[in-house]
Amino acid sequence: MKLFGQTIKFSLPFLASFIWFSGLSQNLDDTGLEKVKNQVEGHIEFLASERLYGRSTLTGHDTLAAAYLDSVFFDFGLTAAFSNNDKSYLQPFIITLTKEGNRTLEIPGKNYEYGKDFISLGANPQTDKELEVVFGGVGSYDNIDTLDIKGKALLILTNNLRVAGLKIQELAREKGCLAIIAANPLDLNQFESLSRQFYSKHKKMKVDVAGIEEKSITRYFSRFGEPIPRVIISNDLAENILGENPKKILKKIKDEEEVKSPPKEFKILFDFSQQIDSISTSNVIGIIRSERKTEQNVMVCAHYDHLEPEGDRWYPGADDNASGIAILLEVARLLANDYQKGYRPNRNIVFSAFTAEEIGLLGSHYYSHNPVFPVDSMKLVLNFDMAGRMGLQEKKGNNLYVWGNNDLDDFYKTIKNINSDTTLVIDPESIADISLFSLSDHHHFDKKGIPAYLLTTGLHVDYHQPTDVPEKLSYKNMAKIVKLTYNAIRHYADKE
Repeated sequence: MKLFGQTIKFSLPFLASFIWFSGLSQNLDDTGLEKVKNQVEGHIEFLASERLYGRSTLTGHDTLAAAYLDSVFFDFGLTAAFSNNDKSYLQPFIITLTKEGNRTLEIPGKNYEYGKDFISLGANPQTDKELEVVFGGVGSYDNIDTLDIKGKALLILTNNLRVAGLKIQELAREKGCLAIIAANPLDLNQFESLSRQFYSKHKKMKVDVAGIEEKSITRYFSRFGEPIPRVIISNDLAENILGENPKKILKKIKDEEEVKSPPKEFKILFDFSQQIDSISTSNVIGIIRSERKTEQNVMVCAHYDHLEPEGDRWYPGADDNASGIAILLEVARLLANDYQKGYRPNRNIVFSAFTAEEIGLLGSHYYSHNPVFPVDSMKLVLNFDMAGRMGLQEKKGNNLYVWGNNDLDDFYKTIKNINSDTTLVIDPESIADISLFSLSDHHHFDKKGIPAYLLTTGLHVDYHQPTDVPEKLSYKNMAKIVKLTYNAIRHYADKE
């Protein structure tokens, strides 16, 4: 494969310093677990080393990790998902990066600055035409329903800029409104506060998967999938648009006095410049195929990328998520070893190492639209993310947290029965910060109705810090998780 202009393929002698290829029986004894522990440690030591410098997709350091995984899958003898010659396990795709440039709002005779006078929440407003402004009072549903706002911008006054316009989003969209603009005359500090909060976020790059219409994970402040662009403005700008102090206009509305919209010849124009670049990256996908005529499959997945360095400050990402990848690799090795000894599952087993998770779950997003087998033939997904701190965190004991929305019949009961190690606690209920953990690579399968489960040992103080290093992981307990996962995959892959 290509890495920074050079063709790289890891040789077996290189890998041998990290991996042992001895066979293990289905029932892992203490000796077998010790070997698993050592191999997991070897994978993590390499993936979290300074040589890979954080494995960031944005800087290209994930490419070296992908080359490593590609060679490991080859030496395991897995079937390549997207290659006819079984020599490359890479699933390449393109990520687009959009950088915001200068952004202004122009009204007759004056330009206004982004961040100082206005800011957008979520999607940017249309920039290729001047917009007539229609005043919608305080944004009541009954009032908006009477207005002609097709192809125009709607200006409302509110007491809360954060939620302004949400109640009328659906109606405004049906009526063809192109932007909702809001000002808060009752709280002169709210615009400045929100502007400071979101301006830095808007300066950052926006990333997406090229060629897929469905947008990647975003933080739009709307419950609608395609919200009308919302723009919040300062009270000075609102006064210049309306021709009167907005607080006085609110009093007129309260007193049921008439307030007119700006004249039709009064137009506003948004000017947002952008620079769009692209980068190439890859998922790494390997398969153990069933010999039966089936497209049904079970999947083990984890993301192998981590964070972009900041100068000399870099992020090893030992737990996040070299730990999950190491578990995936060991489960793959054990099952591949079984296959070489004659084992044939009833369902295909897919091993998916996803990239670009840290910048929006992009690798799993791409795979969910370009799977090896149809998505609806996927019977189970086990996603490992931060699974290396079992037994090392205060008040969490030896808990392995398991979480998912779409329940597979008796899944938790089955997993607990498979768990022969009484020192490993399967916990499906008490995971903390569940909203954060829901945004991992199982998300794209979960929303399609697939039984997709996150397995994790939880957050800790080293999360997204340079201190997330290999020596802080519990390799003994990770070996136990490998054993549990191996037996669980055997169970679900072998079922009729």
